[in-house]
Amino acid sequence: MPGRSLSPPQGIDNPADDPDTLLSMMNLATSYAAAGRTQEALQLREETLQLMKAKLGPEHVNTLMSMSNLGASYYAAGRTQEALQLREETLQLMKAKLGPDHPLTLLGMANLANCYNTAGRTQEALQLREETLQLMKAKLGPDHPDTLGSMINLANSYAAAGRTQEALQLREETLQLMKAKLGPDHPYTLMSVSNLASSLASLPDAKLRDPQRAMDLAAKAVAGDPKNADFRDTLGTARYRAGDWKGAIADLEQALRLRKADDSANSSAGFFLAMAYWQVGDKAKAREWFDKSVVWMDKSKNDDAELKRFRAEAAELLVVKENR
Repeated sequence: MPGRSLSPPQGIDNPADDPDTLLSMMNLATSYAAAGRTQEALQLREETLQLMKAKLGPEHVNTLMSMSNLGASYYAAGRTQEALQLREETLQLMKAKLGPDHPLTLLGMANLANCYNTAGRTQEALQLREETLQLMKAKLGPDHPDTLGSMINLANSYAAAGRTQEALQLREETLQLMKAKLGPDHPYTLMSVSNLASSLASLPDAKLRDPQRAMDLAAKAVAGDPKNADFRDTLGTARYRAGDWKGAIADLEQALRLRKADDSANSSAGFFLAMAYWQVGDKAKAREWFDKSVVWMDKSKNDDAELKRFRAEAAELLVVKENR
């Protein structure tokens, strides 16, 4: 899940004690980020952080929030390494200043894990997400929205690490909690629905898959958010598993249109699209999509075990010999 920007929390420091200009800059940058004006938000947050450090000191809670917000802007701009370095620094300061289980510290842990995941550091992301979830359950409660979001992230890490049964079990549990706490149409609930569908469609043992349930769940997620590329991607994957090759192609191509052309997440959709085209007899397009997906995957340097499995499955179907 994307890194979240932080607003001044209640009960920590009185925002009125800070210069109005700094608070206005902080709020304006948040508005820029919410409006998708990523570069403007980033530039203003860089300026704000320098002023915060000079005026309030490097360990003041508002300075720490400003660091976290700038990390979110780096992350949104695709500057993953800068986001990662800043979030590591911020987390250490938060632990020292606020304590290891403060809500802002926990959010800092979740944001850093997201950076590890994006950087392809799968195991580090998984370990940090396990730690974060346990702390969130103890501090915030088992059905707090941040705890539920942490469960989503950890299940994703389990899937990426090839721990598919653990991912499936956690996703089943998460969905039930999401429905009860947030309702069926909440964005987190829809994400949980789609993630469960992904597990049901992609278990390594074909006998354990449930393509029909996966399709039904993925269709609900798409109906709730038709422009979500991940949801459409999952529906296409589920259709492929159910043998609906043409339907899979339509959904997977739509997912790719909804994403940026260089998004590394395209590789999963691309491998299934290659297999679907092969199944309908268009071997040229199948090979074209396979090759594109390899480029996306290799460029991301992602150590995702599940994605490696999809690549191997596509290579076997297309009779592609790879020197890996």
